[in-house]
Amino acid sequence: MSYKTLLTHVEPGEDARWRVRLAVALAARFDAALIGLGARAFDVWPDPTAASHQALKEAIEADLEQARQVFEEETAGLRGPVVWRTATDYPAAALAEAACGADLIVAAGTCPKPFQTFADPGALIVGAGAPVLIAPEGTAGVEADKVLIGWKNTREARRAVADALPFLTAAREVEVVRVHGAQEETPESLDLVAQRLRRHGVNARCAMLARGAGSVAQDLQEAAASRSAGLIVTGGYGHSRLQELVLGGVTRGLLGQAAVPVLFSH
Repeated sequence: MSYKTLLTHVEPGEDARWRVRLAVALAARFDAALIGLGARAFDVWPDPTAASHQALKEAIEADLEQARQVFEEETAGLRGPVVWRTATDYPAAALAEAACGADLIVAAGTCPKPFQTFADPGALIVGAGAPVLIAPEGTAGVEADKVLIGWKNTREARRAVADALPFLTAAREVEVVRVHGAQEETPESLDLVAQRLRRHGVNARCAMLARGAGSVAQDLQEAAASRSAGLIVTGGYGHSRLQELVLGGVTRGLLGQAAVPVLFSH
């Protein structure tokens, strides 16, 4: 199993260049096709004169042209297939729509601009139906020689393990980690998932980590740092996004805060 088609959003300007370069590096690594998607929503207040509609239409066309130029400049040396597409829609929604033709989406974990022009990572994870690799700004590549799997026996985590197999089978070491509270016993699923991975040829082991004073997301980040893991794999939004906004959660804690790339599946 391998990733054979990658997808990433490209906005105009310099902000997108590092992400396109990361997607190019991954496409070269997996000998995959790369799809670049330029998207911006047509979102204006009602205007009886239609003047603002025309101005926004022209702005969208200009933005998409700039994004295309960025994508073509950064993919010029890529040997595999390169495809450029555009959509007049919210970027996260456009990426989810295009995800039917992709094995992996490469995205950023923060949304510094309005959702009309930048892909909301939370909405993307929930809506894509495909694995989403969230990388810290400026990431040049995924050093996945060592991988940490944040495990809880949920649909999302089970999906993430399957979706991450191209990274896991290539890794030298994979550790399946369950962050637990006081008096919690080791779940049978922890060993079962490690056994499953070993049958795929993955050098997998499992461990229970006692919950620290901070959040589970912090515990996972600290565990990844202590093990020199270059990639975290975990389920995304096991609770609703609203619950996480109010109460906090692992996904929200990792988005935009993890020091290494995180592969989320929902």
